[in-house]
Amino acid sequence: MKEVFQNPIYIDVFEARQNAENAIKYACSWVPRELLESFDLKTARLMGCGTPSHESAGERKLSGEVCSFCKTIAGAPDSGAPVIGCTSCDQMRRLSEIILSERNDAGFMVNVPKTCTDNSKELYRSEINALCSHLESLTGKSLTDESLNIGKLKSVCDKRNFIRSKLRLLRKSLSAVDFHCLVHLESQTDPDFMISYLEKPFKTKISPKKKTMLAGSPLTLEDAAFLKLLEDSGFDIVFNATCTGDRSIDFDVLIKDDPITDLADSYFNRPPCIWKRPNDSFYSYVSKKLGETGATSVIWRSVRYCDLWNIEAQRAKQIINLPMLVLDMNYSDTCSPRTATRVEAFRESLPQ
Repeated sequence: MKEVFQNPIYIDVFEARQNAENAIKYACSWVPRELLESFDLKTARLMGCGTPSHESAGERKLSGEVCSFCKTIAGAPDSGAPVIGCTSCDQMRRLSEIILSERNDAGFMVNVPKTCTDNSKELYRSEINALCSHLESLTGKSLTDESLNIGKLKSVCDKRNFIRSKLRLLRKSLSAVDFHCLVHLESQTDPDFMISYLEKPFKTKISPKKKTMLAGSPLTLEDAAFLKLLEDSGFDIVFNATCTGDRSIDFDVLIKDDPITDLADSYFNRPPCIWKRPNDSFYSYVSKKLGETGATSVIWRSVRYCDLWNIEAQRAKQIINLPMLVLDMNYSDTCSPRTATRVEAFRESLPQ
């Protein structure tokens, strides 16, 4: 797997992550980073390093029954940068609460409703308006001032829309590893850098393989090695339903009348996560994408103690009704012989 870590895009993401240490961090993809960037703030998604050492360090700070993904975030050195927390899944909510309670900085918690009703949409709108007010206090700027008018928000949204559309356009031609790295690069860099970066040519994936969907817990940058294992085992990951995959780029922000409201509504209506209740909309979205991509199997991978994805696996088998490999992993399992054996056995069990 050494070649993964020598991948040029992987190296660029690794460097970008280091350069973004002092950027304001958003804890979840449900925090609209366009709003932060409209205040001229450098942003990066709060991500840990998917390694056993970071997971172990995080476990010393948190309960042993916290999900491995959150442990890697807690186990990373604290740069001291402000964090915009989020109440999406319970694990991320608890991690955000711990981070914000331990620090006296410019952090903020965005409450994301679990339901998809008109009332919950209004609640989410009020949360984004509150975040906007917080950013105005933090920066001393206002979206109504000449120094930072509402046109800046629309400009940032247009740039992020362009990046997402470009990634969607490149998606079919990219290997799972390259697409994964590009999504992570987008999460750690400013829009102007990313637009320029996407102008370069990228290698086209070769050799047709067994089309599959990957779903489950967020993937860290280091999980590129797991994706390489899947590809080397004969899988073509045509749809990545994690929040660090296709779901993170499969929407646009449409600004029409009230920019803040339009921004909130665009994020509220984006491809849903498994924690939405009821989560029928997630399965409807997945079914549509399975039809579009032609995936004939599913790899359902959750990290240890990620209860949402782990418990949902049995229901997913019944609803999706395709051959499914269920993996419950910590970061010691990423490319372990046990994982490799299970992946290879699953591939061999599929019709030729």
